Amino acid sequence: MLYGIFPVIAGSSVLCAGYVWWMLRAAKRFKGLQPGFKVRKIYKFEDAHDVERLSRAMRKFDIDGEIVEEAAALGETIIKAGMQTFPKSPFLLILYANFLLEVRKDGPASRTQLQLASKLAPGLVERYQGTCVGKQEEEGTALCKVHGVRGRRVLHRVVWITAADNSHSAITRCPTITLPGLCAICLVCLSVPL
Repeated sequence: MLYGIFPVIAGSSVLCAGYVWWMLRAAKRFKGLQPGFKVRKIYKFEDAHDVERLSRAMRKFDIDGEIVEEAAALGETIIKAGMQTFPKSPFLLILYANFLLEVRKDGPASRTQLQLASKLAPGLVERYQGTCVGKQEEEGTALCKVHGVRGRRVLHRVVWITAADNSHSAITRCPTITLPGLCAICLVCLSVPL
């Protein structure tokens, strides 16, 4: 009865690996670019979420769990290219703020990007993402100084609780919330690791 599960697991693993390779193949075009390059000559982004998907190429970690510097530089180049293509996207400004906070450990620059994103009239999901990144920046410094690695886990739990509170208040206070908006809130809440 369970004989068919092993071919399904193997086939789906190959399918997922092929999908990841297909989606990230364009990231190689951004390696070693000089400042002032023309984005349209290199790659044409469909939307801001395409930039985020392509910037996942920077997910290469060293033995300590930190992002490798070359991969971080590639991710920053991709995000900045996306910001050139979509200059008024609060989503990309929040993505860059999160990059600055998590990878570059630069809290003030992250806060500046969040302030710029708040001026661009972000939607419900972007406002929530900005709140999460802002809470990480504010609470993360104190918790990580006291608890080290354990503080990061405590921080994620604080953001998770805030996510649950914010999604509940958004649902109860906004009677005109649509089903896609509710799904987006749930996806954002579930994407915060514990």
